[in-house]
Amino acid sequence: LQGHIKDYDTLDRIDTGDDEVRLYKLTANSKPLWIAWVENYKLILPWDEIPQKTISLNVQNELIVEKLITEDGKTTPDKQEYSTNEIIITPTPVFIYEKD
Repeated sequence: LQGHIKDYDTLDRIDTGDDEVRLYKLTANSKPLWIAWVENYKLILPWDEIPQKTISLNVQNELIVEKLITEDGKTTPDKQEYSTNEIIITPTPVFIYEKD
């Protein structure tokens, strides 16, 4: 987490029109980074369905989505490449950045 958000120049919350979507855009060294998650204000139990939402980012490049590590002992985050600008998010925060 700290590696993504240190030394940022700007931080803005992006209004998606959905109260359950948290989407923030950071800029560091002229490169954008987004942090997103679903905030549904409910306790999610292991047998509950995980809430999902789709967000759309206005970018031209492919995106990398990196999931926040939430498991004990895990040191490498799960990453997924998106060739579309539509990203599925859940209550687990993700870091989204453009592929180099």
